[in-house]
Amino acid sequence: MRKINLSSLTCLSLVVLTGALGCSNATFEGDTTDPKLSKKVAQNEGSNPSLQNGADSTQPESKINDGSNNGSKTSSLDASAGSLVSTDDPRADPTGKIDRWIPPILQPKEPPVDTPDGPHMDGMPPSPMPAPPEASVPMEPPAPPAPTPPAPPAPVDLPPPVMPPVAEPPMPAPAPMPAPAPAPAPAPMPAPAPAPAPVPPMTPPQVVLKPCSELYRVPATANPYFAGVADGASLLYRITQYDPPTPVDYSPTNSPVLVATVGECLVPGKAIYFSVAGNITFSRVDPPTDANGNVNQIVRHQRGAQFGKSDITAPINSLIGVFVGDGDPTGQPVPTALDFSTRAARDYVSLSPAVGQVFFIGTGKTSAGDLRKVIVPPGAARLYFAVMDIYQWNNNSGELSGAVMVE
Repeated sequence: MRKINLSSLTCLSLVVLTGALGCSNATFEGDTTDPKLSKKVAQNEGSNPSLQNGADSTQPESKINDGSNNGSKTSSLDASAGSLVSTDDPRADPTGKIDRWIPPILQPKEPPVDTPDGPHMDGMPPSPMPAPPEASVPMEPPAPPAPTPPAPPAPVDLPPPVMPPVAEPPMPAPAPMPAPAPAPAPAPMPAPAPAPAPVPPMTPPQVVLKPCSELYRVPATANPYFAGVADGASLLYRITQYDPPTPVDYSPTNSPVLVATVGECLVPGKAIYFSVAGNITFSRVDPPTDANGNVNQIVRHQRGAQFGKSDITAPINSLIGVFVGDGDPTGQPVPTALDFSTRAARDYVSLSPAVGQVFFIGTGKTSAGDLRKVIVPPGAARLYFAVMDIYQWNNNSGELSGAVMVE
């Protein structure tokens, strides 16, 4: 006999199957290999007369035909004791009591392979009893699960990084401008030589001049080229439409003024001086000038050298003179013409003209106020004064006055 304790889950299953039986801690008797358990079952059977007699008069009997070839078997349920009693020998048929206890509504099942009771029960479906728990085999502790590598985080769209402004490298400081080379010190100017002590102007010794001629008067119509020429000589000039229709000058109408000498005035090699005054003009429309003439209008004689007298270049309206010898100069060799177009030429202090060479007298003084002196040439016998013009002296106006002086 063996006792099988049914768990609450097994009892619930039996209740559902039978529909009438209550769930209790029933004990099934069967074969067992445990001697202590067999002895306990035998004692219970000996003390319980109902089990010994094989029937309970108070409880109904049910016969279950399991369809097996062994025929029908009867079983009785002791309601009071909760034990299943059978008159059959349990040792002979251990499964007989269970077959009689399980209602016939269960269909026969194949016994589970791991049933310890051995071959299939006669005519009974397989027992719904659960398989006895297998001996627990010490299980090796499960290997710790391999650590699952963490899933990579989902990519997150990050805003583009804001790069800090890259500071531009500082511009190299410009190379210092080379200091301009100092300008070479100017060479020291030599100290100006001390000005020589002013030399007092050499005042010529006071020349005591005395007239050696009578006071003369020179008209503006005096033509120098008739000096020493006989009366009746004439010069024909080209005139313009603006000139009076008198193109011819005549001698003695337009002759120069002969200086009347007193004593020894004209001595060859002796210096003579001039005193001149008055104003003249070469035309009736131009303003008159002094004896220096119009320095802005330098002219020459239209006919050049005439009657043994040279040509001359000098300011118009100026006082001029000429030395002649004894006799008529016509046919005499003509000397070189003198040029007084510049101030320097006019500012002479001493001049030595030749016989028949016309020269400039002016006011008798330089621009500085010095007296002009003229040296009497050899062979000179007479001195004539005239006025400078180009042509046609016959229409001039005005007069100059003066005298010749000597020391």
